[in-house]
Amino acid sequence: MLDCRNISITSGDFALKGINLQVESGQWATVMGSTGCGKTTLLEAICGLREVTAGSIHIGGVDVTRLAPRSRGIGLVPQDGALFAGMRVETMLALPLRARGVGRADRARRAAAMAERLGMAHLLRRTA
Repeated sequence: MLDCRNISITSGDFALKGINLQVESGQWATVMGSTGCGKTTLLEAICGLREVTAGSIHIGGVDVTRLAPRSRGIGLVPQDGALFAGMRVETMLALPLRARGVGRADRARRAAAMAERLGMAHLLRRTA
């Protein structure tokens, strides 16, 4: 479960104020809006890549607002495809597992399962 409570984030002249977001376990959420409205800023704050100036972020019932990104158990994949140019979707899905030392066969199995769960198994061989 993700629970963002009255979050405010300030970056130079830009500010998000009083953001509330709750996503229950097993639910999916989409953050939509025009360019520059703060979607990426919010996601970076949830992941710990951007400081929250007010409010709190709870993941799985634990307040992670001041925890380091590596301690939150959540990640962010940037929209910019240049970061993974030429890499297949299955390789991208398996990247965190590789970083954790998971073996090749298990990575492939788990990436395929995730793709199936996300309804994108047909994209596994596609390159970015």
